[in-house]
Amino acid sequence: MSNSKVHKRLEELKAKHDFHPMNEVKIVVFLEKLVKIGLLPKEELIDEVVLILKNLLYAGKYPTLNPCIDELYDHDKHDLDLSLKKFLKEKITFIKSELDKNTNHVKVQFLIDILFGNLDPFIESEELVIDHIEIQTPFYKLTIEG
Repeated sequence: MSNSKVHKRLEELKAKHDFHPMNEVKIVVFLEKLVKIGLLPKEELIDEVVLILKNLLYAGKYPTLNPCIDELYDHDKHDLDLSLKKFLKEKITFIKSELDKNTNHVKVQFLIDILFGNLDPFIESEELVIDHIEIQTPFYKLTIEG
């Protein structure tokens, strides 16, 4: 489930119908993993995020209208998995911290642009957590931080 502060605020905004489904939303999401000290399996982590992200993008009401789709097509028009992988390699940040003598905590974080109408799968996701969100309307921008 997403960050509770961000999640609660988004649920309030959705209930009030303050935003149109076609408003652009920039979200910073992350995945957290525990890995052995000395290992940072970037390729495996990216592959895992590709699978999660593909499912979340296509679970929305308007999957092909997300602003990120144009950027994905710039990478590869015929292979979505390859396109997502290239996209993530450009956008992703790995934040590593030591938990104990055997284990590191790794936070895999990236920014993606979607539509407000496609937020529900990201809010409900158990794997990816929304850390930060910016909702752009024709009149103003709202920022919610976790």
